Amino acid sequence: GIPEPGDRIEISGQIAVVAGFLEGMNPHSHFYYMFANIDDVRAYTRFPQDRVTFVAVGVAPGQSPETVRDRLQQRMPEVMVFTKKQLHQMELRYFERRSPVGVVFGMGTVLAALIGAGIVGVTLYSSVMDRLREFGTLKAIGASRGNLLRLLGAQAVLFAVAGYPLGLLAFALVRHLSGPSVSMPAPLWLLSSVAAATLLVCGAASAVAIRRVLRVEPAIVFRG
Repeated sequence: GIPEPGDRIEISGQIAVVAGFLEGMNPHSHFYYMFANIDDVRAYTRFPQDRVTFVAVGVAPGQSPETVRDRLQQRMPEVMVFTKKQLHQMELRYFERRSPVGVVFGMGTVLAALIGAGIVGVTLYSSVMDRLREFGTLKAIGASRGNLLRLLGAQAVLFAVAGYPLGLLAFALVRHLSGPSVSMPAPLWLLSSVAAATLLVCGAASAVAIRRVLRVEPAIVFRG
């Protein structure tokens, strides 16, 4: 069930009382992180009294966290020492690469890209098939392969330019409706990467249409 503050729960055969919940820690589960005083934690995990697995170290004002980390690492080479930023990045990599959440979202992203490329490819190919005579006319009046490639490339870019803002609008809407309880950061590097990927997908999807146009014979203009 879902406990409330003040409820009694069982952890490894030990009774615990729920004091409250922290916000902004983890969006996937209420129970992924649990905090308690060290004596209770040792009882829950049956961990030896003379050992620890994690120690948070404060940094004095004016000291660089990186410098303190390097000093600690030199004095204790048998342990791993991380700054807050490094630990944050490790947590993100864990969710992205080793947890079901990262796998599901990764597969969803790949599937969405394939579906989008298929839609763009079919649309461009259908447009080419409907206008074969126009492309034949262009070749008949001297249009080079480079001219045709630039024309189809421009169409692919237009698809990307039209679709990217719509995707951003949908993302902004979902983030707004989700509220502050679900973190959806969108740094500039991520937005730029998505824009580049959109152009790449649209360009790759136009390959079939480009191949068909390059094979069009100018004589198609004179056919009934």
